[in-house]
Amino acid sequence: MDATTPIRRTARQGAHSPALRVAARCGFVARGVIYLLVGVLALRIAFGDSGGQADRGGALAEVATQPLGAPSLWALGLGLAGMALWRLSEALFGASGPDGHKPAQRLLALGRFLFYTSVAFSVLAFAVGSKGDGSGASDRQSRDATAAALEL
Repeated sequence: MDATTPIRRTARQGAHSPALRVAARCGFVARGVIYLLVGVLALRIAFGDSGGQADRGGALAEVATQPLGAPSLWALGLGLAGMALWRLSEALFGASGPDGHKPAQRLLALGRFLFYTSVAFSVLAFAVGSKGDGSGASDRQSRDATAAALEL
């Protein structure tokens, strides 16, 4: 038995901990909220309200203008960071299910980790105050990310 076995065992236990499950669930809620906000903004723009952009930056700007907007932005960012941590644990230790330990599934989880890390970073950067981070460039980034996902 080598010295890394207790470390690996502890890491695997942490990857399947209740705290990580809660973090993942918070991430799903945060992702759903952002999708919902982008959809609402798209509908508002489609029906004549041209006051915002139907992208992640527009959604974040909309949240920021609401009562409790700043704490909501922080909650969204931390929820997305929780989702990123969950995806990282899947990449390192495998996901649940019969195919969870296959290299293709782990690589997919790594890609999702990188995606959620970048989204969490942009939301938290917006919460800190770099409000220009999500506007027009976000639309181009969304198109680029969508094209790359469809290419896969």
